[in-house]
Amino acid sequence: MVEDCVSYNPLAFIPLLEPFVTFLDEQMFVDRGRMEGFWEKVMVNIFAFQAAVLCNPNYSQSFKRLSENRRKKVADVNFFKEEIIEEGQRFIMRHYSIPKVIEILKVLLARFLRLQPFLLEMWEDDPEGVLQEEIGDAYEQRVGPASEYLLHRLLRFPLDSKKFHREDYTEAVLKFLLSTLRELAQQPNPTLEMTLLKDACLYAYGTGVNSFSQLKSHDFCEVFQSDLLPEVSRSYSPPHDKIIKRRVAHVLQLWVDEIDSTLEKDAIRVCLYCLQHKDLLVRVFGAVALRDIISTVYQLRKNRHSEFIKPAIDAIVVLTRDMTSPTTTGHILDIISVIVEAMGELARPHLDGIMDSIQQLWAASQDAQVILQRIVSLLAAILKAMAGVSHQFEDRLFQVLEVCLNPQSQLDLLEQGIGLWESMVQRSVYMSPRLFQLFSLLPEIIRNNRDDSRVMDEIVTLLFAYFFTGKDRFLNTFSKEFASCMALTFPVIRSHSLYSYIDLVSFIIQKHPLKGPLLLAESLQLIFAKFISRHEQKHYDRTFHAIVYILCRLAIHSRDAFFAFMDELSKDGGHPAFLVWLEVTVKHLHPKETIFFVYDVTIVAALASFLYTREQSILSYAPQIVSATAAICKNYRSKKSERSSSRRLYKYQNVLIYNSPAWNELDELLKLDPMGSSNPEDSLILNLNGLKEMNGEQAQVSVLGAVSDKVMKFLRAALERHSERSKRGQDDDLEY
Repeated sequence: MVEDCVSYNPLAFIPLLEPFVTFLDEQMFVDRGRMEGFWEKVMVNIFAFQAAVLCNPNYSQSFKRLSENRRKKVADVNFFKEEIIEEGQRFIMRHYSIPKVIEILKVLLARFLRLQPFLLEMWEDDPEGVLQEEIGDAYEQRVGPASEYLLHRLLRFPLDSKKFHREDYTEAVLKFLLSTLRELAQQPNPTLEMTLLKDACLYAYGTGVNSFSQLKSHDFCEVFQSDLLPEVSRSYSPPHDKIIKRRVAHVLQLWVDEIDSTLEKDAIRVCLYCLQHKDLLVRVFGAVALRDIISTVYQLRKNRHSEFIKPAIDAIVVLTRDMTSPTTTGHILDIISVIVEAMGELARPHLDGIMDSIQQLWAASQDAQVILQRIVSLLAAILKAMAGVSHQFEDRLFQVLEVCLNPQSQLDLLEQGIGLWESMVQRSVYMSPRLFQLFSLLPEIIRNNRDDSRVMDEIVTLLFAYFFTGKDRFLNTFSKEFASCMALTFPVIRSHSLYSYIDLVSFIIQKHPLKGPLLLAESLQLIFAKFISRHEQKHYDRTFHAIVYILCRLAIHSRDAFFAFMDELSKDGGHPAFLVWLEVTVKHLHPKETIFFVYDVTIVAALASFLYTREQSILSYAPQIVSATAAICKNYRSKKSERSSSRRLYKYQNVLIYNSPAWNELDELLKLDPMGSSNPEDSLILNLNGLKEMNGEQAQVSVLGAVSDKVMKFLRAALERHSERSKRGQDDDLEY
């Protein structure tokens, strides 16, 4: 409750700050014995209160700065007075002086940041239990993480770093930690208490990386060489050895961004040393540190230091066999996934060993859903990292898929299974008959899982993969099933997958302007219904504009199909669907909501093309068309950095695997897209000339006379730019 008062009514609480902070601060220094049960909960709450005080800007920022940044709604607005704020700040800065912060740090190291007795006892009998405890949600309520959070707050105190010189606090804390570490390192025969204190100091040094690394006076390379490496090479008796080795690996993981080229080899050697340790927990922490180093160190991924790859992967694969708990086994499988993705083709020589271990784990873990989910995710990662694996291990992969896709299975593996399926499709240079025929199962899977939005999101990516990998052969064989999948998926996908879906529809229309609209007839009807729904709800957001874009795509690539589609929608009578769409579109288009430059080009090209007509019902909207498209053209000029097929291709990296057959097919399609290289200003100017050609100069003058002066000014400038481009014959990218 007191913590809530500080968080939600900090100014009203200022008169009570001194008694509460003083009292609760004193409780930290009282030795309560083992931190378990009631007293552990009390200390967790005390740490949370102190952290809330330390990170509250009302207690350390100037009144002027608070006035500038203060939100309009403040619960204790009546207390927002300079004298009240300064009173609270004077107490906080007086109480949390540098000597006081060091005192708090000492008690944290001695009693709370150190390895707690229950974990030390568990480590002896069940090292996996320690790992489960530390990665589990319940651990957040333990005194260790609570004291770590308080340490973070101390290192970020005071918030107004310029006014109160935060660096002085950080340097004092770092100096104390390193001096304590070096003093303990001089002890020839350390006691268990000394080792636990050293462990706590290393823990504090590791978790304080974000603050310590900002200090110009601090050099991690020096600490690594003078303090960490000697601890690894030093011979300790049990249990001192495993405590220190684990913590050194942990520090390496936390400081991985500071490992430069001079430290790479030594850092990897430390990880390998830990991976070969007899203690299971030390090996796990060595694996975690190695994972982060491999993900970060560019040289290792470029085949430098390759002598470490085999022993590293072999040691981690062996580690999976020594695990007995599903949670910890899954944790190690995740580590292998990250390493394989980072190494890519460099991991191929070790693929057989990894796949053999996976097969053994799969056979032995049929009731452990956590392990099976991680195995499927690991297989997908392997397929993404290396070409040809899908064909090489097709039988094994299909055994896994059968379990994942089985509707009678009690295991919840469908989402991961579809991810694996999609990776198999994308990585197929030539789609095998089994993989080709597997698509026939997809419509039924969609019908049975339409309530699961995550599965539907994965299915959008799978449809992408089949369209680009299977090419014409796929569409000719499964046109009915593919059309059904597209129609079933659209109503239930989440907003972040809608753009992928819209893009897929766009690519189908672009590649198959005649067959595509027929194939997507039902999907297009659903898309138009959503357009009307967004209009009725007055939601003219990015979803609305994405739908406008796809209908404009249809108008550009297959004008006859577009008007046939609109006529089909109008056959029941009422206002013509095309005029409804046109009126709503030009009235509610907003340039800031067309998030991709190709949307701008396509929408302008399609709408401007309707100016080239004699239909009076369409020409009545001509001023609105000109105004709307001019606004989009103006916004388009600010997106010049995006205008290239390579930039467009980049945004599909979360949908398709880089350099896969599907990725390369998409690359070719983007290069052929006329909307990827057109200038919307040219479309607008040419179609304004077309308006004059079709209806006479008076009609053009009448339309332009109905637009604003601002729009006319832009059109004159656009006309000049268009004329210059025409004369020089230069494309849009060179112009801008």
